[in-house]
Amino acid sequence: MLKSVDQTWEIMLSFLKSVVRQKTVLFSSFILPFFTLWSTWWVTADIPMAFRLYDDSVLVQSMLDIHIFTGALTAIAITSGILSFLLTAANQKNAQRLRIMGYPQSVINLGWFLALLIILVFGAIGTFIFAIYLLWPKDPIGVFIAILLTTAIYSAVGYLIGILFPKVMEGTLIVLIFSFIDLMLISNPMGGEVYLSSWTYYFPGFWPTQLVMRAGFFTSSNYLTPVLYSLLYVFILLLMPNLSKLGIRSQFSTYIKKVTRNAI
Repeated sequence: MLKSVDQTWEIMLSFLKSVVRQKTVLFSSFILPFFTLWSTWWVTADIPMAFRLYDDSVLVQSMLDIHIFTGALTAIAITSGILSFLLTAANQKNAQRLRIMGYPQSVINLGWFLALLIILVFGAIGTFIFAIYLLWPKDPIGVFIAILLTTAIYSAVGYLIGILFPKVMEGTLIVLIFSFIDLMLISNPMGGEVYLSSWTYYFPGFWPTQLVMRAGFFTSSNYLTPVLYSLLYVFILLLMPNLSKLGIRSQFSTYIKKVTRNAI
């Protein structure tokens, strides 16, 4: 057990140092969510609307105000997903060397993911600061937790896709399409008839979106349910690369490639 902890810590520090040397990556983790949130806020109309939450409470608020907080989640999701994918895909050769040296795949996964998360948490902090600058929420802690949960989930999404699809074009398109569909349509209150359908509860952006909407405009928020579901998503996504021994990874990869080709 102690050996695995030491190996994870060693890999995390090694990967963290390699990422820190890439100044463009660090700059992008701050500037990309800023411009995404700013553009979302800029094009949204200031129209009052009524929105329902999963607990049947009703929120009457301007569409512009709603999109400040949901846009923050979209911004950090896109940033986390793309950066996580690109860094993971570029790091596959290092992962192969570590496996040859005797490091378990689970240790490599956890160490690399923690290094990614440390970098992206700073982007999450910047996103949170800009969001509350545009509009001060009723519950700032809840908004920050929702942003952190989205960061963790989409870091894991990008990591998984980076392992299954290390090709830059395929992987980047999958991350972008999935994050937009999830956070701009299915989980977003602007999703029309789709919003709050029973099957949408299973999408990774659903619970952070519900938390950020409640924290933005209500004084009390339920942190437990969004946190538990989000951590479950992260755990499952990190576990999936380890299923390659069962042949699940290759089957899943083949299925996604077929879906991608049909969509194109």
